Amino acid sequence: MEPRKEKFHKEKKQRLRHYLIAAIVVVIAVAATTGVLLTAKNHQKQIKQRQSEQYAMDSKRKSQSQSRAKQHARSQSQKAVKKTSKVVTKPKAKPAETALTFDTTALTTNAQKVGYEIYYYNSKHSVGSNQDQPFISASVIKLFIMDYLYDQVKQGKISGGHYIDNHSVDEWIQLMIQQSDNNATNLLIDFAGMTEINQYIQQQGYTQTKLERKMLDDAARNQGLDNYTSVKDVLQFLNLLYQNRDQAPYSKMLTIMKGQQTRTKIPSQLPANTVVANKTGELADVENDVGIVFKDNDPFAIVVLTNQVQNPAAERQAIGALSLAAFQK
Repeated sequence: MEPRKEKFHKEKKQRLRHYLIAAIVVVIAVAATTGVLLTAKNHQKQIKQRQSEQYAMDSKRKSQSQSRAKQHARSQSQKAVKKTSKVVTKPKAKPAETALTFDTTALTTNAQKVGYEIYYYNSKHSVGSNQDQPFISASVIKLFIMDYLYDQVKQGKISGGHYIDNHSVDEWIQLMIQQSDNNATNLLIDFAGMTEINQYIQQQGYTQTKLERKMLDDAARNQGLDNYTSVKDVLQFLNLLYQNRDQAPYSKMLTIMKGQQTRTKIPSQLPANTVVANKTGELADVENDVGIVFKDNDPFAIVVLTNQVQNPAAERQAIGALSLAAFQK
């Protein structure tokens, strides 16, 4: 009986061992299966995450590529607009202006030495010849004497109302310019001083203008002394008057010149109502006239100096004809 009991217990232990081993195997199997499942799940999660990241990166690259493409297209469009704008707004080439010319044959036919210039103040057109050569000025020199005296008035060194003999300085100047009074001129030269007048002339840049003798001084002229100016110097003076025409003393000088009584040259062939401020100069072989013609739409300065004149009457006629041609341009 005893061995049998012992055998039973032995078999029981063996069964328990088998059950335990089977349980352990089951647990191990379950754990292994769970681990495999978890690993697979994590792997799938990682794959999905990588796919998501790749998709986001691809989307970003696509967006950047589209943005660059838009910017390029916008840039090309702006360039095209600018190019088109330039083409549209490009100014048309202006036709070449015709050179301003005048027939001066009549002037040179009657005088061996001729210099002239015509300058339009609005259009800025000009034409001339021999502008920088010295010419015997005759009474045109009186403009520079007037200029000096009124500069002295402007500086307060003298007064236009100052009396010399029986006339004021203003009155003597008016006689000198409007009537070309030689006695008035000589009196003013003595009053101002020939040296002082010449110094002023040079200081103003009138390089070809000189006062070497008084009026009617034939003795000085026989010694080779004379009074000189140039087209360039006279035009410089006239331009100064015109540019400052609303200011003293230039306005006063212009007013005096507008009262010129010798009208046989520049004003002679112009319409009767034309305002001209001029100063003439005459000697036996000299016919000069210089001034400003106040043409409504384009006033102009005209300077004509002629020396070694053979036919004074014809030369005066030629100066008048040139002035009319300038007026009609």
